[in-house]
Amino acid sequence: MNHPRIAIIGGGVAGMALLKGLHDRGVDARVYERASVDDRRGFGFLLLENGLRALRTLGVSCDPREFGRCIERVLFCTTSGEVLIDKAVSGAVAVGRAELLGVIGEGLPASKVHTGHCFHGMRWIDEEACYAEFELQAPVHANAFVGADGLHSRCRGSMQAACDPRPGRVREIVSAVELPSLAKALGSTFTKFMAPRGGLAVGLVPGIGGRVIWFVQYDSERFATPEADQVCDFFEEHLAEFPAIVQAAIVATNPSTPHVWRTVDMDPPESLVRGNLALIGDAAHPLLPFTSQGANCALEDAAMLAESLAACDSDADLRLAMRAYDLARRPVAQRFVDAGREIASQFLQPVSDRISLPLVNR
Repeated sequence: MNHPRIAIIGGGVAGMALLKGLHDRGVDARVYERASVDDRRGFGFLLLENGLRALRTLGVSCDPREFGRCIERVLFCTTSGEVLIDKAVSGAVAVGRAELLGVIGEGLPASKVHTGHCFHGMRWIDEEACYAEFELQAPVHANAFVGADGLHSRCRGSMQAACDPRPGRVREIVSAVELPSLAKALGSTFTKFMAPRGGLAVGLVPGIGGRVIWFVQYDSERFATPEADQVCDFFEEHLAEFPAIVQAAIVATNPSTPHVWRTVDMDPPESLVRGNLALIGDAAHPLLPFTSQGANCALEDAAMLAESLAACDSDADLRLAMRAYDLARRPVAQRFVDAGREIASQFLQPVSDRISLPLVNR
């Protein structure tokens, strides 16, 4: 096997990043995405130093300031304006999901991405994945498979991996708005307002142009999770005490755009690999939102796996590379999971001046 073929299940940030890294290294890789068209909906991420470093390893060489907004300060306050954290930061860039996918996908042949492929399961023979099976599509054979199919990963399920996904207690409502006056007022500051009693907060992150990404984090045991058509009622009932800058963002937002993120709290599986199938990104390790590491950790997964798989000349090499990936990445993911739980525990308590900065780097 001089030229392995890699099938990547899922065309989000993790899957497309891995495709980029493999394609640029001359590896025959293809993405199989369930969406029927190129879907770049979504809001955005904070890329930190480790994520930016992974992008460079993957071959994305453009300056992050060309597609994102540098964040130079983090300001946390109570709803009454008492400052809890005011700290300069470096190496953080706010990016939109569409812009990040655009940068990653630049130069990739369209033939490498197959849309309309809803993954059904793996066909296993002697602990080797032989075919990926899809609903209404022909099975796909490859030398190795990578599950990048997100939070509720069917690839993870097909591995029969020992894991215990539980609904996260802290959930998030996220959206974005084009509001140049607010973006200008925020400058390069990630601003977050926290209810003094704990368990409720609103964050504002300036993006490129006049865009602002905002989110509401809340304790789902104290505040009932709204359905899509109840989000505005949730805001009116629970966010009245928040400052005018928060109200401005919410009022200017199209009420159909906020997304309720039902988080998952789980340790990574006992192994991120079974035979010739590996998991990356949220499929491998869903993270709670507080660490700002979801996209960054996914990019690191993709960068390491791309380098390892590109060096393989045989099926035995592929299995060794995947095992090395598992041994290296699982402990990193576990640290981020643990950090997210620690910050979530603080979030649920009345605020104090000892809260943790939710930008976790290694």
